[in-house]
Amino acid sequence: MQNETTLIKNRKKIVVVLLIIAFVVISSLFIIRGLDNRSIIENLDSAKLSSLNREELNQIERLLRTMLKSNYGLKDDALEKVKAVARENSMKIERDEKTKKVKAAKFLIDLNDPKLTYEVAFNNGFSDMTFTCPELGLMQDVNVFCIGTDKQSTIDVALDKYLPYRATTKNGTFFSVWHDYDDDNNPRIEMYASICGDEAKGQEVLSTVKTWIKEKGVNPDSIPINYQSSYCDHGSDD
Repeated sequence: MQNETTLIKNRKKIVVVLLIIAFVVISSLFIIRGLDNRSIIENLDSAKLSSLNREELNQIERLLRTMLKSNYGLKDDALEKVKAVARENSMKIERDEKTKKVKAAKFLIDLNDPKLTYEVAFNNGFSDMTFTCPELGLMQDVNVFCIGTDKQSTIDVALDKYLPYRATTKNGTFFSVWHDYDDDNNPRIEMYASICGDEAKGQEVLSTVKTWIKEKGVNPDSIPINYQSSYCDHGSDD
């Protein structure tokens, strides 16, 4: 009789242990699923994004994370803090009448950190999705240097139509400015000036270029400028 009682108690213990294990497993699955469904686009349930389903939004978020990681070198812990909000009245979506799949979409998103604005656009699915820096008037903070898909940047938006730019300072020092990329393919402004090692002339050129950039509506301190090269002018500046 005692053996039967012990056996029953052991069975109960086994059942309790199995129930606890099952509870832990199920809870873990819910937690993992919840983490997988976390969105960096905050206003998912708003009317602005109601035309996109969960799968489509997930795809947008994955590509956005990849782009930010590539262009800004953000680590995973920094990416976890990134939030994006769809800009009011900026959503334009077109679906195929038969398949109901998205044919084209375009809208603005504002990020919290880095404080960027992107125009999201794609046609015929998500394979051609782009995140581009919009016109300066649409950026939430023009003081933050924006880099988008294919390294399109604030330089393209605000300065490319003026580049290359060649001029002289008030004291007659010739310089040239153009759009280029560093060794990691990040966009920047390159400067080449006739200063022949004269640091005072170099600072004058840099100040002149920054004033020119500011006149175009851009904070010059937000633009990466490479001023490593100089030459000695032994003839015409042309």
